[in-house]
Amino acid sequence: MLKLGIMSIGFPNFRVDIAQKNLEDSLSFFAKLPVETVIEENVLVTEEDIIAAADRMKGSCIDALVLELGTYSYGSVIQALLERLPGVHIILWGVREPIADPDKAIPLNTLCALNMYGSFFKRIGFKNFSYCYGDIDEEKTVIKLSSIVKALSLGKRLRRSRIAVVGGRVPGFYLSNVDELRFRSLIGPEIVSCSLASLIADANRFSQEEVAESLEGFTQCCAVSAAADAVERSGRIYLALKKFAAENHIDGFALRCWPELQDLYNISACGIIARMNQEGMLVSCEGDVTGLATMMILSEFSDNPVMLVDLVNISREGIVKVWHCGCGSPAIAGSEPKFESHPTMSDCPGLATSFNLKTGHISLCKLSEDQQYRMLIMDGRCVEPDRRVRGNQGDLKFPFSGDKMLETVMDEGIEHHYCLSYNTDFAALREYCRIFNIREIKIEGGD
Repeated sequence: MLKLGIMSIGFPNFRVDIAQKNLEDSLSFFAKLPVETVIEENVLVTEEDIIAAADRMKGSCIDALVLELGTYSYGSVIQALLERLPGVHIILWGVREPIADPDKAIPLNTLCALNMYGSFFKRIGFKNFSYCYGDIDEEKTVIKLSSIVKALSLGKRLRRSRIAVVGGRVPGFYLSNVDELRFRSLIGPEIVSCSLASLIADANRFSQEEVAESLEGFTQCCAVSAAADAVERSGRIYLALKKFAAENHIDGFALRCWPELQDLYNISACGIIARMNQEGMLVSCEGDVTGLATMMILSEFSDNPVMLVDLVNISREGIVKVWHCGCGSPAIAGSEPKFESHPTMSDCPGLATSFNLKTGHISLCKLSEDQQYRMLIMDGRCVEPDRRVRGNQGDLKFPFSGDKMLETVMDEGIEHHYCLSYNTDFAALREYCRIFNIREIKIEGGD
C-alpha cells in the first residue's frame, strides 16, 4: 500500500485559519483513499516546524508527500524538504483564492507559492513531482489527486512484483523480449524464468482428484465442447502454473504457448490463459513481456478482465477489427462464450474460448520499449461485429480513422500485440505515464 505523507505549510502573515480548515477537509478526503497516511494535523508556519515535520516524514519512510500550500510559504524550505526526502514524490497542491475582507490583502496567495516552487523544481532539474490546483469540493481536483495516488500506487506495486517468462518468446517474435535490467529499473517487475519442461513435469505429478477438482473452474466459466483429454491436460497445466506462482511469488506470466505445448502435450494454452486472466492472474500470449506489462497496468485502471489482441482488419468504413485465437476471458463476452477446440491449430484438440467481445467503452493500448518507454493509448468503442468468426473478435470504432491509426502504428514501430480493456480510467493511466516518464503516443482525430 502507498504510504502518503500530508502536510500543509503557510506563513503567519496570511489567513492560517482558512488554511487550517482546508487542511481538515483534505485530510477527510485522503482518509477515504486506499493509502496509509502520515499526517501533520496543523498548518506549519515556521521554517523550523516545516523542517521538523520533514524529518518525521523521513522517519516514517513515506513514498509520496502531499505538500498542501495552505498559504504562501518560505522558498527556503524546498531544498530542505528534498534533502530530507530523497526519492519521495512531491505533490504540490494549491487552492483557489477565497473572497475575504476587501480592506485587507488576499488571504492565502497559494497560486504564487505553487508557481514559485514549480519554477524551483524546473531550475534544479527535479522531475519527481506532480501538481494540482483547485479546491477539494471540485470534481476536477478530486479526479486529479485520485489519479496521482492511483498512478503512484501502481508504480509501487509494479516495483514489488515478479513476472515469470515460461519457455521464452515464441519463434520469430523478436520484440517480445525486453532489456531486463532496463525494464526492472524503469517499469518495475523482476523477471524470473520457468522452463516448459519443468512445467510439464509438474503438471504430470498432480493426482486425478486434484485435476478433476480444478476442471470445475472451466465448466463454471462457460460451456465446454472440447475433447475431454484436452480439458484434462489443460487442468494440469493450469495447476502447474498456479503452483509455480504460489511457490515463487509470481504476479503474472508471459507464456510461450506454441509450439512445444502442442508438440509435447497436445494442447493449446488459450483456454488456460483465458481462465487465469479471469481469475486475476494475468498471463500474456506468446511470451510477450511488454504485452504482460501493459495488461498489468491496464488491469489496475479497468473494471473488467483485460486481454491481448491483434489488429486483423480495417474496413472501408474505418472500423478496426481485433482478434485473437481464444485467450479472451468469458467475463468480457458479448455473445455466448464457450471453450472449444483451437481455431487455427487443426490437429490440436483445444482448449480455446470463442465469442464476440461485448460492446462498450474500451481502450486499446500498448507499452513499447524504445529509447524511452512509450505507451500508445487509444480510446474508443466496441461495436457489433460485421461477421461471424471463431476465436475472440471485436469491432472497434475510434474518433480517428483506421488509416490514421495504422499510420501511427507503422511510423512508431509499435509491436503487434495490444491490450484491450473496458471502462478504463484514462486520467489515472495518463498520470501513470507522466509520472514514470513513459511517452504517451496520441492519435489525433480526423483522417
